Amino acid sequence: MKLDIHLQTHSDVSVHGAHRYVGAPKSEVMLRCTQSLVTSINQADDDIILRVFDDHSPSETMTTLRRILGTCKHPVEFVALETRGYNASCLASFSKARNDGRELLYLVEDDYLHAPSAIQEMLEVHVVFKERLGGREVALHPYDDPKNYWSPIFSREDCRVVYGTKRHWRTNTHTTNTCWVEIETLRRNWQLFEQLARYSSTPYGQENHIFEASTINKIWREQVALFTPIPSLALHLQHDEHKDPYLDWTQWWRSAAY
Repeated sequence: MKLDIHLQTHSDVSVHGAHRYVGAPKSEVMLRCTQSLVTSINQADDDIILRVFDDHSPSETMTTLRRILGTCKHPVEFVALETRGYNASCLASFSKARNDGRELLYLVEDDYLHAPSAIQEMLEVHVVFKERLGGREVALHPYDDPKNYWSPIFSREDCRVVYGTKRHWRTNTHTTNTCWVEIETLRRNWQLFEQLARYSSTPYGQENHIFEASTINKIWREQVALFTPIPSLALHLQHDEHKDPYLDWTQWWRSAAY
């Protein structure tokens, strides 16, 4: 399989604010999450390209980031953005995928801490699920969000739990901007991806309710089979409510030291 991984990096405070349950600055979160992703990429044998879209991180952070990326066993392409901001980073990443993407695309934000086996498992399980579904398009979200189980949005929806290659997976209809898709899924639904990239987390987007649920999550509800691992293959290092109650994030955090 040919996999393009698009990582968005930014060392300053994110659009979601400064507080994170790990109690570390955003630059440290970004670097450790990047280290965990590179470690996971290095365990995979397929044809992989890692593209990094950095939003004007300072030189001292960039020195460490480039050192981490230098340990990646697969090709790395570094994209320095002209325009600042989360939305510009998203649009650059999505547009590069639309224009130059190959078979599979993993869009990933820099506050997802990955298990070492994450990339290889997702490559393997994508093939398995696609075969089981008779060639239907498949998408993956690596984080089993606790909101899957307590939010009214999720509890109203049906869910199936199925075997993967090394763990169970559940059907799902919700992702963040971090999602694993087939390139044709993105190209066919470009209007939704572009709308999310341009307007989410902006005053216009907030006023007009433009976010994942109103854009790309339509794809998982209506077109493409989306699966999430149980337990998670990546942890979202954001607010207290995002802690996975069955995984020790501190162990993951320590293992991602660079």
